[in-house]
Amino acid sequence: MSDLKGKVAIVTGGASGIGRASALLFASKGCQVMLADKDQTGGAAALDELRAIDIGCGAFTSVDVAEAEQVAAVVRETVARFGRLDVLLNSAAIYPTFPSLLETPDADWDKVMRINLRGSFLFCKHALPAMLEAGTGAIVNLSSISGLRGTTYSVPYAVAKAGVIQLTKTVAVQYGPRGVRANCIVPGLVDSPMSRKVTGSAEEFDRYVRQIPAGRAATPEDIAELALFLASSVSDYINGSAIVIDGGIMAR
Repeated sequence: MSDLKGKVAIVTGGASGIGRASALLFASKGCQVMLADKDQTGGAAALDELRAIDIGCGAFTSVDVAEAEQVAAVVRETVARFGRLDVLLNSAAIYPTFPSLLETPDADWDKVMRINLRGSFLFCKHALPAMLEAGTGAIVNLSSISGLRGTTYSVPYAVAKAGVIQLTKTVAVQYGPRGVRANCIVPGLVDSPMSRKVTGSAEEFDRYVRQIPAGRAATPEDIAELALFLASSVSDYINGSAIVIDGGIMAR
């Protein structure tokens, strides 16, 4: 069974969606969780849910994931508070939509790259020393099937998510021999506020769902279960993988 008893995790994007669901599942399996998110209101609410599981199992810190000093401070605070760092889940992301590459503003390209790719890079970079010192660790990055195929919408999102897959493989190759595994979750459509906003309408969301062989979108909890598996010791031999979880849409 997947178990994180006695482990410590940082979950970015922990205030909502997949990050929040993963943090709650991790806590239910005995993990102490540092929620890291820019959304202070959502983070406080998520922390209340964590503490309902175990009063001492969590903490929240506000962070801009693209600011190196803030990221380093989150890692330092986590180790100081909980004594170690075993798991990093990079879930923080934004998803603005643009009809085509030509219509993508330069500033918006930079913003998406900054949060979705640079943020994952920085947290990997600053979390690795604590894991390497312990000789063990698991990094789980969130990508998207948009990073595996051409897209008719949000070019910067797709390119950033493709970069996350390559970042994951690089970390796995460079640090796997020293005990740190890195794997990537590649979700399809997830029924979350962000996805609902991106699709633009309930009708468009339902139209996309009808294309999924499983007959439904994923829930954040579906993705959280895979994150738990990859973070735990039962997946010790899985390293450098990009695992698609999409209800079968990429199999078409």
